[in-house]
Amino acid sequence: MLDLDPDTRITAIEALAHPYLHQYADPSDEPESGMYDQSFEDKDLIIEEWRSLVHKEVIMFEGPKPRVQLTLSGYKMDNIDLIK
Repeated sequence: MLDLDPDTRITAIEALAHPYLHQYADPSDEPESGMYDQSFEDKDLIIEEWRSLVHKEVIMFEGPKPRVQLTLSGYKMDNIDLIK
């Protein structure tokens, strides 16, 4: 199942049908997605260009937004009480 080569690795659907993951699989509730485009890996770039691409990706990354709730005593953010 764990194969780094995308040409020989099994698909997510095949992995979910594997006996090892059978207890977690629910065929009636399995979303499907399109093929992952990794064509960027075929680019012949110098190290500085790769660094630039990675840096741009890190800068553009948007992680999960914190959940903020208004309470009577102030604000509560992900189980941390904040005072107004």
